[in-house]
Amino acid sequence: FSLKHKTEKVRWDATESGLELKPLPDAPKPEGTAAARLTQMRQLVRRFAATETYNGDTIESRLLAQPMDRYQSEADKITDGAIFALANGTNPEIGIVLECGANGWVYGVVRMSGAESKVTLDGKQVAVYEKFTPGSRTDGAYANGWKIELGK
Repeated sequence: FSLKHKTEKVRWDATESGLELKPLPDAPKPEGTAAARLTQMRQLVRRFAATETYNGDTIESRLLAQPMDRYQSEADKITDGAIFALANGTNPEIGIVLECGANGWVYGVVRMSGAESKVTLDGKQVAVYEKFTPGSRTDGAYANGWKIELGK
């Protein structure tokens, strides 16, 4: 991932992926058709839950019905993949990435909120994110309205 300014000769390149994919435990074999795999993904993503703490209140995120994106890649050996959102109202807070290939299903968790967040899979914690405050990160990539620092 990289960002390039429209008019200035500055660019920011990610040094590593923020997404770590792990095998999804107890997942069935991927179905043979795209429609059947989408049904599977909708069932699999229901195993995840997320909460966020905002102004001292713990808020349970809800699963949005439609995936935010659906994709495949022969080059990367991804038969099917989708990104689902766990949201506060309609505001995505956590992304759940599900992919399948020759080795079965994998998942990843993507932070989309600056709030303190916790993610569980089958009731077991799989991700925790501290509250994000400006200046708390050193990689130059910020979100939620904070400036993205670009080197020249």
